Amino acid sequence: MPNTYSKMYCQTVFAVKYRKAVIQDSFKSELYAVIGNLINETGAKTLIINGHFDQVHCLFRFFPKQAISEIM
Repeated sequence: MPNTYSKMYCQTVFAVKYRKAVIQDSFKSELYAVIGNLINETGAKTLIINGHFDQVHCLFRFFPKQAISEIM
């Protein structure tokens, strides 16, 4: 259909093995930047990445032509 628009959002959560608190403040922003760039390289749009010492949350927007398995 010529005038069909869609916005699809996905939230993913990455957890550290055994939920150990290994994500330190010294490299947290660099880790978030790398994850954001990897998502953006697939054609999706990273909206926000945040987390805690044992997990990382990512919210991104993607198009219907993309599969989440291709992005992740």
